[in-house]
Amino acid sequence: MEDFFHWLGEQTGTVLRALVELLVSAFYGIGDFFAGLGTSLGMNITLINLLFLILGVYLLYSGFRQLLRRALLGGIVRLALAVLLLTWLIN
Repeated sequence: MEDFFHWLGEQTGTVLRALVELLVSAFYGIGDFFAGLGTSLGMNITLINLLFLILGVYLLYSGFRQLLRRALLGGIVRLALAVLLLTWLIN
């Protein structure tokens, strides 16, 4: 009976170690993704810059949607804001 619990403890430890290593490698992968994104865009990777990047991409998307719906003024304004924001952000 003691061997069973020893084996069960070893298996549980092995599973937990694999799970932790998977999570650590995933978080390092996310960090490498953002580092590559920042390098390719020529920008520093900070939380504020990432939020501004997301906002700029959203404004681009929204501007093109407005243009496709034939709302010219709204589309042009959103595209202009997106371009201003992204050119300020990207070196």
